[in-house]
Amino acid sequence: MFYFICIATTAISHLISPTGKGEVLLSEQQDGVVTLDGFFEGLTPGRHVLQLHAEGCSAILKKGAGAHFNPVPTQGCDSSLAIVELAEFEASVEGKATIASTIEGIYLSGSDSIVGHSLVLHSVGLEGTPSCGRIEME
Repeated sequence: MFYFICIATTAISHLISPTGKGEVLLSEQQDGVVTLDGFFEGLTPGRHVLQLHAEGCSAILKKGAGAHFNPVPTQGCDSSLAIVELAEFEASVEGKATIASTIEGIYLSGSDSIVGHSLVLHSVGLEGTPSCGRIEME
């Protein structure tokens, strides 16, 4: 009798800003397929986008997160393959939101890992300090 155990690689990002906070659990289910499960509170009601940034940031962007990070190298000027925006969602009038999505083409291990980079949560069409959190192995 043989038993196969599949253990997913997991990472976490704790996002924080002066007004909001959240947590995103990232799980690599198979090579290059990562699920995102997150909860946010204290957000401005309305549209928000969760983006991948190049550098690990510290709380409340005291150390910036750098430019957008594209883990998929693009050929020439074709940026249509870029994986920068990981999720777009609506925050309730209470400032709460949850996300659950699956992204292909990103990794939590190996030379193309996104661990050590940052997740940054922006309000769409609104000004304000974005929430930021470094992606770390759990």
